[in-house]
Amino acid sequence: MKETKFKQTEVGMIPSDWDVKPLDKFANLITKGTTPTSIGDNFVDNGVNFVKIESLTKFSEIDCTKVAYISENTHKKLFRSQLQTNDLLVSIAGALGRTAIVKQSDLPANTNQALSLVRLKKDCLLDVGYLKEWINSNIVQSFIADKTVVGAQPNISLQNVRDFPIATPPFEEQKRIAQALSDVDAVISTTEKLIAKKKALKQGAMQQLLTGKVRLGFQTKDERRKTSDFTCHSGAEGDRIQGKYKMTELGLIPEDWQVKRLGDEVILSTETFESAQYKKEFYVGTENMLQDKAGITKNETVNPIGKAKGFKRNDILMSNIRPYLKKIWYANRDGICSNDVLVYRVAKNAIDSSFLYSILSDDNFFAYVMENAVGTKMPRGDKKIIREYLFACPPTKEEQTSIATVLSDMDSEIAALETKLAKYRQLKTGMMQQLLTGKIRLIK
Repeated sequence: MKETKFKQTEVGMIPSDWDVKPLDKFANLITKGTTPTSIGDNFVDNGVNFVKIESLTKFSEIDCTKVAYISENTHKKLFRSQLQTNDLLVSIAGALGRTAIVKQSDLPANTNQALSLVRLKKDCLLDVGYLKEWINSNIVQSFIADKTVVGAQPNISLQNVRDFPIATPPFEEQKRIAQALSDVDAVISTTEKLIAKKKALKQGAMQQLLTGKVRLGFQTKDERRKTSDFTCHSGAEGDRIQGKYKMTELGLIPEDWQVKRLGDEVILSTETFESAQYKKEFYVGTENMLQDKAGITKNETVNPIGKAKGFKRNDILMSNIRPYLKKIWYANRDGICSNDVLVYRVAKNAIDSSFLYSILSDDNFFAYVMENAVGTKMPRGDKKIIREYLFACPPTKEEQTSIATVLSDMDSEIAALETKLAKYRQLKTGMMQQLLTGKIRLIK
């Protein structure tokens, strides 16, 4: 295998057969879009795509569900901002440095002044896919950060875009680099969509299981024979279950279920322990709790001094700050936590603790807490009102546990996918660092 020699450049060490030139040397056009300002039928309900920063996805594509629309007449007038296939868009105001490659399916389209339009020369020997990856690299993103002007919103100039330093491998190698990184993006995108689908399925399952619309085979044979106002399928047995349902303040629930008040079933624990009893990794602050019910991260800061609120295994911890972030954790150990973390504990073994976690991790509960939160910039849940939350409860712990187990299994499947996703993202970062500096060459 031929050894690669390196040279020092303004973008760092790169292979000696690579070159570095400003983007302007490769471009036929570097301009920016325009937003219609005159009165008339500029913006319409359905027309020509008008691409904005929020239209750009993390995978450097245009999401046509997040565009505005302009009239055909306006599109023709704004000829400077009309997009073509393989144009590269780079955001130059607001969220800086985002990119997107224009596809044929995105057209016809225009863009606004927050996005620069880069159109390469046909014979410039710079692959637009490679260019997109290069601009997304730490090298150009750092260049953008250095050139940023802070005002009403951060921005860079078109001249800054023209000055982007572009390291160019041989053209065929550029295409291989772009394809390799695009392949990883495709895996990441597929995994993200699968996670979103699994989360939607879980939320749907919660709506069914936590209201008794789907039973897990805990009705008696006599109850199954009864004609009911509501018919559903057994999630465990796959057979058709019929049973009596009753109308409650929560809607229809099985006749043998009860509507319960959260404050009657749980204790909001304020028990304290000496912080010195615990290593720092046994402390949970709101900053250690992950959004969207993703659990916790390991604490790296020092423990609070003196006494701190304690929690026990099988307690449910929820951040009381900004409830819309949905920070919640089913504790698998004892520990201490911040005063801004609510600690829910089953009262007198009233209900199954894993079922309680299913109730408290339901989106309906977070919506209830947020609806009654106090404050605007930093809303907090109202503890008294939280106690009034009503939920439907099966009559036996066996059924409660079975519901919780089904939902927990779905959580485990989602967690496994999220672990894979993190590895794919790490792989992409590592590949960019290696391929875009020539440390790994894709040469036939």
